[in-house]
Amino acid sequence: MQTGTDPLILTYQVYGKDHKPLTLSTEGEVCIVLEPNSTIKCEKIILKVPQGDDADCIFETSTATLTPPDKRYWSTGKSQVIHDDELDIDYMQWTLVNLDPNHLVTHGANCSVSGMVNNNAGTAQVVIKEKTKNTGDSGYKLRQGNFPIIKSNVPVFFLQNLIATDPLNSGYPCGAIQQGYAVEIRWSSNGTSYELYQSGSTTPIYSGSNTSYTLNNGITDTTTFFCIATNANGDKLFESFTLIVINPALTPLMINTANSETVQGEMTTNIANCNSVNLSSNTIVADGDPHTINISTTYAPLNLTGNFTIGSDATFGNTSVSNLIVEQDFNGTFPEINVLSPLSLTAPTITTLTSSDIGTDDLTIQNDLTFTGQQVSMFGTFTQIISNTHIPITSSKANTDGYAVVTVDLPLQQANTLAYGGISLNNSNWFYTYGNQASFGLSTFTYGFLCIPVAAGTTWYYKGDNLTSVAQPAQISIYWFPVGKDSTSQKEDIAPLSAIDSNIAKNDPRMLFEQYMVAKKQRRNELISSIEMILDTQFNEATKAEMLQQLMSL
Repeated sequence: MQTGTDPLILTYQVYGKDHKPLTLSTEGEVCIVLEPNSTIKCEKIILKVPQGDDADCIFETSTATLTPPDKRYWSTGKSQVIHDDELDIDYMQWTLVNLDPNHLVTHGANCSVSGMVNNNAGTAQVVIKEKTKNTGDSGYKLRQGNFPIIKSNVPVFFLQNLIATDPLNSGYPCGAIQQGYAVEIRWSSNGTSYELYQSGSTTPIYSGSNTSYTLNNGITDTTTFFCIATNANGDKLFESFTLIVINPALTPLMINTANSETVQGEMTTNIANCNSVNLSSNTIVADGDPHTINISTTYAPLNLTGNFTIGSDATFGNTSVSNLIVEQDFNGTFPEINVLSPLSLTAPTITTLTSSDIGTDDLTIQNDLTFTGQQVSMFGTFTQIISNTHIPITSSKANTDGYAVVTVDLPLQQANTLAYGGISLNNSNWFYTYGNQASFGLSTFTYGFLCIPVAAGTTWYYKGDNLTSVAQPAQISIYWFPVGKDSTSQKEDIAPLSAIDSNIAKNDPRMLFEQYMVAKKQRRNELISSIEMILDTQFNEATKAEMLQQLMSL
């Protein structure tokens, strides 16, 4: 370490991947973590990683590569090879430049350097330099610190990649299998012996030194496998994973259901009691005495050979009925019903059917048809979700199809106004509209308006803000126009999300505006410097500040 250099004042963590020594002659990774600090200013950070074949070097020459930190806050220059004459060591060097105009370390820098570790065990030093100052200091200082990285010729004990593979399909990895289908369990480890357990068994299904085991008869239900690896020192490592069975064998003593059930295969029952049954795909046979409040068989034929009791609503596909009992008034759709024996309606009459909604492929009306209501309008009542000068990122869920609308309304007499509103369907890709009354590269006077269609069930996001500080800021408003009769089809889903936790789009208006103002300020400063050169004079700081303020207002 060089003498006469101030120590680092920012906090770093430097370590081998998983906080373990690097293994010789293998791909290795050095992790570097800089913790945020809002009281220290930093212009740049220099990373120096020793390369070469010696014990005090880490990676073989020209193999080290940098995985850079977040590009929104740090820029990374090209790598350089630097030779330290005093230590006679070559370093691969990268320079990280803080993109914060105030140079505060409000966001940390997490990065890593990867490469082929050389074949000489020992301890090497990663050198970090920083150009920093405390908030009250007058100028920046170049500081330096060293961080040791250990290289070991003893391989790290590991157990990983515990997976299931299909032995009949070239060992293709799988996460779900058919019941009773042969499956191979394999893992990667440098241990000396292994034990493999599966849920439901207290004894291992395999013990030995191999790193795989095949269950020729497969499994009958979703199973968790648990592997224990032991090395020569008696150390143990553990790994587990769960394998799903697509068609498990279920043998419960009793099933009580409160929600709708979907049966995609063939179902045979003697007695079934449930609140709702949804039967699809294949033909359904009910030959006992089922009882249900609600049944839907739109997607498959239903053959009823016993007494079938329905409490209320029913939807039938192609249905053969031997004895159907309806206990209450009910609504339903009837593409085709073949009545094999009497149909008993204990509450409604055959001549009168009262229903809020009837859907059918073919309907014959023998007597008069009278409408007592009217058709529902296509659009429901619109809702203003929020109207403010600042709207953080917020999510809403659409209960129906509809349109999300954002407007940016400008005050008539307020100059230098710039505001935006945005809508996203995934919190990643944003659509923006702008309101403008100034010369920011847009038209002289612009009202913002944006309309986006939103499908039912979609969680969508909105935000908006004024990008300039003025006495009368623009008003950003978010509206919801539902399609259908549900006027309350929009509701708040979750609390507002923070911008950092969200997946911020790279073209975020606030970031673009801040970058524009920084570039504008830099160009004005360059103009002032050019005037000083032309006039062969040097303005004082107060004069420069006044000139800059006037130029920025243009």
